[in-house]
Amino acid sequence: MKKAIKSILSALSEHLFITLLSLFFAACFAGITLSIPFFNPIAKSLANFSLIDVYYQALHSGTAPDTSQVISIVDIGEEASRSRLARVVDSVNMAEPSVVVFDVIFNGLRGDTAGSMALLEAISNTTSPRFAFAMTDYDAEKNTFTHLYRSFFNISDDLGLEGYVNVKESEGGEVIRKFSEQRRYMGDTLYSLAFMAASAFDEACTTQGTVQVPVDFTPVVLPANTLLSVKPATSFSADRIIDFSPTHFPVVRYDQVSGAFDNLKGRIVIIGALHDLQDNHNTTIGRMDGPEVLAYSVQTLLENKKIESLSSPVQWISTILLLFFTQILTFSFSAYIFKNRKKNLFTKFGAYSSTYGAIVKTIWLAILTFMTFYAFVAFGKSFDLLWLLMGIAFLGFSNGCYKAVIQILAEKNPKSIFAKSIIYKIYGV
Repeated sequence: MKKAIKSILSALSEHLFITLLSLFFAACFAGITLSIPFFNPIAKSLANFSLIDVYYQALHSGTAPDTSQVISIVDIGEEASRSRLARVVDSVNMAEPSVVVFDVIFNGLRGDTAGSMALLEAISNTTSPRFAFAMTDYDAEKNTFTHLYRSFFNISDDLGLEGYVNVKESEGGEVIRKFSEQRRYMGDTLYSLAFMAASAFDEACTTQGTVQVPVDFTPVVLPANTLLSVKPATSFSADRIIDFSPTHFPVVRYDQVSGAFDNLKGRIVIIGALHDLQDNHNTTIGRMDGPEVLAYSVQTLLENKKIESLSSPVQWISTILLLFFTQILTFSFSAYIFKNRKKNLFTKFGAYSSTYGAIVKTIWLAILTFMTFYAFVAFGKSFDLLWLLMGIAFLGFSNGCYKAVIQILAEKNPKSIFAKSIIYKIYGV
């Protein structure tokens, strides 16, 4: 019994070594792609890879979208006349929305003082307005933005509150998967427009969300075009993964607002420009206009849908265990085929071909993908398969290297521990 246990532990230790060796080769490959300019496209693809994209794209391809009963978008298109925009805002106000979110920055008077004043008057009659501003001119060395880009009018408590619209891109700067709820500057807290809109509609967002807002919460009101200090600032905080579950947000054209009150009454109405190339982003589910990204972000807060990635320790432990199991599974199958290689044509073919092993890996990967997809949909847990997939890709290479080393050492000393290797015994290498 002790001999059997010792043999099993010895075999498991070999499989664990091969598992770690495959991760080592995967890390070497990743290091090469990052350090050699020729491999920049590969490195960029790896940096931007996330199964979250795959999960949401699968949901969108196989699920009919739900129509939002809470959020609508008023598309102002390329309308630039402040006077006509004022009439659009007046029409929106007549629909009695709960919150009006201006996902547009009205920069300067633009030589249209009368139109700008008309727009300001219309905004002053708006219930619970929320306004956008952008942080610009980022100083990477000092880790801070240096300017604010705001609307021409001075915001007061009577006119509403502001929130920044800076997007949270992936590390590679290519795909938007997250949004931030707040940002710290000089000891003050600036909140995102998504958070300001959601909290105005549902006070529960201030207690259910990531950010805990005190009862005496007073948003910071910043002067227009303020030059911020270059004092180092923290990076985006309270990041949340956007829930891109299939959703249709009703869109009303600026010239059709008067006939679409049913889609605006009692809702969060986002006023912004669709099909604006300057506000179009690459997201988990493809290209998307800024107002739609904002709508998904607000919905994520309102529904308190938290999509969470596993912590680094849990992620790595899970990766090693799953890769370890994959190694045992594929080795056991290959060993069985090799032992019985003389029985029939099926086993003889499998003993000298990698086809069967590839089929087993493919089936196992399909099962893994389904399991992680189910965990994502049912529990909101995101497991990053990147290192696991890379490790599996190098398992065959790692097994080959290990067999070669074992063969050399066992033949050099037939009585050594290497000659007792399970791989040496099975394959006779």
